[in-house]
Amino acid sequence: MPDSPGDPQGHRLARQKARYLEEAQRIGHLLAVMLRRAGANEDACQKLLDDIQRSARRARHTASEPIAARKRYRLGSGHPLTAGRPENILHLDESGSSGSQPDQPESWFAIGGVAISPADIPVYMSRADEIKLEFFGTTDITFHEPLMRQRKGRFYFGHDREQEANFDQAIRSLIDQTPATYFGAGIRKANLTADTLDPYLPTSAYPLAITLLLERYIDFLAHSPRHPFGRLMFESIGPREDAERQAVVVDLLLHGTQWVSDGAFRGQLHPGVHYAPKRGSDVMELADIVAREVYEWTSSGCTAEPKFWDAVSPRFYACDDFSMGKFGLKVFPDRDIRDAVEAHRTRFGPLKTESALAERGRR
Repeated sequence: MPDSPGDPQGHRLARQKARYLEEAQRIGHLLAVMLRRAGANEDACQKLLDDIQRSARRARHTASEPIAARKRYRLGSGHPLTAGRPENILHLDESGSSGSQPDQPESWFAIGGVAISPADIPVYMSRADEIKLEFFGTTDITFHEPLMRQRKGRFYFGHDREQEANFDQAIRSLIDQTPATYFGAGIRKANLTADTLDPYLPTSAYPLAITLLLERYIDFLAHSPRHPFGRLMFESIGPREDAERQAVVVDLLLHGTQWVSDGAFRGQLHPGVHYAPKRGSDVMELADIVAREVYEWTSSGCTAEPKFWDAVSPRFYACDDFSMGKFGLKVFPDRDIRDAVEAHRTRFGPLKTESALAERGRR
């Protein structure tokens, strides 16, 4: 079992491997039954099953040994729901397809997050309503990407360049005037190969993205002076999709990750996951914009600057030296484009750190 700074004895990795091997056992048993019913030789399948069972026993034994606690974050004492901590809500939206089916050929997937205090949500809603009344004469409209940047639907201004420029500037002002901190995770699906996958991380795009993003959100909550209690708000897509997203969060609450313990997740996050449809003036609109920005930036190899990148980038979470989950934007895998990723952190990180400290001081 390879050593790791986040799991020196390999116990967490063994626990994860045991879960995979147990699933492989179930699939193997089904394969053996199918071969038997087909009258085919099942000797090779049975030999494979025996090997899997032996490996699973070894992994379970290693995983059952005591796991050293990780003291990276201050967890506090008592029940977090009764501690009277202020609340922070992370609104999450996605861009691109997380699947890998032939009819979903996109090579990139992104999640955007907007962390905001409940007291500041009316600031966003009021300003968003003003923009909608100014440009559309009604508040019964939802800012939606990529329709806005493609000038489609309600966002088609008849090729009126001045109106288009004024609308874009209004969106930039909306971003600037909303007190919030951003997070993002861009997944380069075509680069998820055996050489780039981390054994501690999920192999599917959506669980991978939400894991990387929430590690950074936990760091943000833990380093905020008022020690807010985080609540997750997803865009509601459908009953099954909503349940799948909740399952990913529950797994993090129960098992943690290589770098963030399960106790840290439970100590910083509300155990319930909340959902909201994307309609009217809601902070989920901002999360939609952030997700699209991260998607386009990721798809460019982290070199292009999408439409609102100049306004969005300075608001990504940044802390200390930006390492070990202390920068709110993560691209994975980034081995071949790390210079471009680091250039972005160098450009926007210090600015965000200073503004974040000043903002926290005011509150």
